[in-house]
Amino acid sequence: MKKYKYQQRSYLARRLERRGRKRFLLTIIILVIFIYLFLSWVLPNLISSLTFLNKYKDSTPVQKPVSETIALTPPIFSIPFEATSSAQIIIKGYSTPQTRVEIYLDETLVETADVKTDGSFISGPIDLNLGNNNFFGKTIDERGTKSLPSKGVKVFYSNEKPKLEVREPQDNQAVKDKSITVSGSTDAGKDIEVTINSTRVIVSSDGNFSKSIELTEGENEIKVKAQSSVGNFTEIIRKIILEPTPTSSS
Repeated sequence: MKKYKYQQRSYLARRLERRGRKRFLLTIIILVIFIYLFLSWVLPNLISSLTFLNKYKDSTPVQKPVSETIALTPPIFSIPFEATSSAQIIIKGYSTPQTRVEIYLDETLVETADVKTDGSFISGPIDLNLGNNNFFGKTIDERGTKSLPSKGVKVFYSNEKPKLEVREPQDNQAVKDKSITVSGSTDAGKDIEVTINSTRVIVSSDGNFSKSIELTEGENEIKVKAQSSVGNFTEIIRKIILEPTPTSSS
């Protein structure tokens, strides 16, 4: 009986030992497969991913502050005329608040104006050249960054006064008729406006003009004015005396 029990225990021990060896062998096989998969697939993909991330990090630009990435807006000039008879001009306009505006005349920097908190600016007096004057501006911030040039503005300056000749009447002329003709001439083809006592008269293509006006008894002042499109003018004053009408004696 004891011998049978001993044999039974030996059989169980051998069976457990064989089962343990199988489990150990299976564990070794699984471990080998895992190592193979790790070395052949997981590790190469991991290395590729890390390489890609490093390249992406190197190629990603450094984000700049918003104030550095937004382009400055060019200034806007507010000049209400295209021609002037004044030798100087003051330029007003708008730009980015709390910046400065550089004003250029024919590619030359002639003035720098500070922009107020409401976006407006005003320059000092700028000397004009005879003829065309081409203005543009640039906005500049505290770092010295400049905007693109603004839209150009052209201003024509002339100090030439128009020619004016009054042929009739003569100065201090005494007349008896209540109606008198005022005639004369000015520059032809130069868009000259002629007025007689502030009333505009028609100027012919050759520069001549004529108009009848009514007089009052005594001294009459006749103002003839020729004005160019830029505002330069020439004025001639004639004094005419309308003699009183004689009364008939009974």
